[in-house]
Amino acid sequence: MIMPAFNFGILENFYSIFNRNSQVLVDILKDKEAQGEVVEIHSLVNLCALDIIFESATGTRVNCLSKLDHEFPIAHIKEFKFLYYRAFNPWLCPKFIWRISPVGIREKANRKIMSDFVEKIIQTRRSEIFPEGEALKSEEVDINGNDVKENFSKDEDTRRNVLDLLLHEQRKGGMKITDQDIRDEASFLIFAGHDTTSSTLTWAMYLLAANPEEQDKLHEELDSIFGDDRTRNVDASDLPKLKYLECCIKETLRLYPPAPFFARQIERDLKLHDKTTIPSGTDVVLFPWLTHRLPEFFPEPEKFVPERYTPENSVGRNPYAYITFSGGPRNCMGQKYAFAETKMILAHMFRNFRVELNSPNEEVIPVPLGTVAPKNGLKIKLTLR
Repeated sequence: MIMPAFNFGILENFYSIFNRNSQVLVDILKDKEAQGEVVEIHSLVNLCALDIIFESATGTRVNCLSKLDHEFPIAHIKEFKFLYYRAFNPWLCPKFIWRISPVGIREKANRKIMSDFVEKIIQTRRSEIFPEGEALKSEEVDINGNDVKENFSKDEDTRRNVLDLLLHEQRKGGMKITDQDIRDEASFLIFAGHDTTSSTLTWAMYLLAANPEEQDKLHEELDSIFGDDRTRNVDASDLPKLKYLECCIKETLRLYPPAPFFARQIERDLKLHDKTTIPSGTDVVLFPWLTHRLPEFFPEPEKFVPERYTPENSVGRNPYAYITFSGGPRNCMGQKYAFAETKMILAHMFRNFRVELNSPNEEVIPVPLGTVAPKNGLKIKLTLR
């Protein structure tokens, strides 16, 4: 039902959101660079990506990046700490124990902050698109539950954001969507649509800072497209030209996939090459963190080599050797959105700055915090180009 909100045709509607928020990030970083500050970049790109997904998915600007003490991202970070604390303390896993434990009580209060914030956005958006009330009268709905009063065309339907699609489907009544369904779906998309992107952005900056020769190649590509203009928006015609940047992003996602593992269920008996058979109905966990490091597919797997993804170097590689976005019917429906967003933000960043690690010998430890993120953030030094 929500796939139309991520189709290729609607993607360009988001480009102005990507560009505007990227420029806000760049302006903040310019101020920090002018003051000679070392920048903890992960927290900033996390807020930038959060602003982008909120506006893309709900049509609402929340301006987390401009308000560093915003309640939602603070609660979001706390939530994952609570959940991982529970996951690594098995005696807290039973629901009745978690609910009465001191940390479980704090987690419930923290989660309420997030759900209340999302609920407020939903109600505001509902009143904006349905100012006359939440429900249609019976005479305004046809026999199939379709809204005949508004008579939206199919073309208009493909231009709605996710929240609008859900609200319109609820109003039609055909799918029996509850308010809880809408809140859950919106909350999940906000999480999935920003944490993964901020992880990719952070690790891309880390790898390009740690490999200055690769950063030089990226600067050369950006200068060939944008020249000395550091402020022009990245538009649709620019994206296909950013071939080396695309290779850098793919290589980042190979080494640091935002979701280091995911689960599937075998639908029919599966025979492996060693003659082992996994029976139908088995739950399996796949680890792209490990499979992306198989040397038979990726020689010198720990090295950052963006050229792996040039057309000539990709010939013959099994398409399922690279499963950052999963594959098949359960792959990531937002991957084109995420790729365009990541490209635009990094293009703005590296057009304006040269990026260095705060300390070349500083150990950056990846940990699973919802997605793979640096344990203590990522500190970088910026030089204005």
